[in-house]
Amino acid sequence: MPLDKDKVKKFIGISSAVLGTAIIGLSIVAKIKKPSSVYDDKPEQKNPLEGKKVIFVEDENEKENADG
Repeated sequence: MPLDKDKVKKFIGISSAVLGTAIIGLSIVAKIKKPSSVYDDKPEQKNPLEGKKVIFVEDENEKENADG
């Protein structure tokens, strides 16, 4: 039973459309869900330093650890 090129092209086209729609749908859901994942709805759980610049000062008296 030989493969029909038109059927293969149609299958690839439909598969691409379905996958594209799924990716777009998941992207929309992710944008809707993101505020709750960064604790915008729970301020007590949110990182107080988020979005602020932090400068680390090296202390010569402490030995260096795995964090740098």
